[in-house]
Amino acid sequence: IIASHSLGTVIAIDSLLRSDIWRDARSVTLLTAGSPLRRFFVRFFPEYIFPASIETIFRQVTTRTPQFRWLNIYRVWDYVGTRLHLPRAANAREKRIFRWWKLASSHLNYWPDRSVFKAATSMLVEMDKGGVNTESELHESGCKLRCIDPYNASVGVMYKVGVAVFAIVA
Repeated sequence: IIASHSLGTVIAIDSLLRSDIWRDARSVTLLTAGSPLRRFFVRFFPEYIFPASIETIFRQVTTRTPQFRWLNIYRVWDYVGTRLHLPRAANAREKRIFRWWKLASSHLNYWPDRSVFKAATSMLVEMDKGGVNTESELHESGCKLRCIDPYNASVGVMYKVGVAVFAIVA
């Protein structure tokens, strides 16, 4: 799992599009939060750094990494990150977090936010099971998603891009 926030999402996408490190990966799950990819990069620099649309980016990464999944989380009032309009596909999900009281800090502190953790967990379960499921089914699936300290996280747990804060523990 690559978990990234803000500019880290741009670095993660750049890596997935251009780096050979992902060629031998059996599967890659990208979790983006507060991503400026659509609002700034695709909008103001189409085809300069990345392909001109999120759909094309998604298609190119999926071609390079066949078992690719993309989960995007964004807040309603986030002034940097927004909905990416990921294509309607079995391996793509987006979730809007309603934190109306976080106006000034809407782009900050995604990872300590329990609603972000809950959204990521539910989207992973939904993708693994192929449909909408309850949160309790996460434990039945034999896989646990837990929050870890981003500054003390082991690099061996996942390829870290930006600040990684989620780890899959079997």
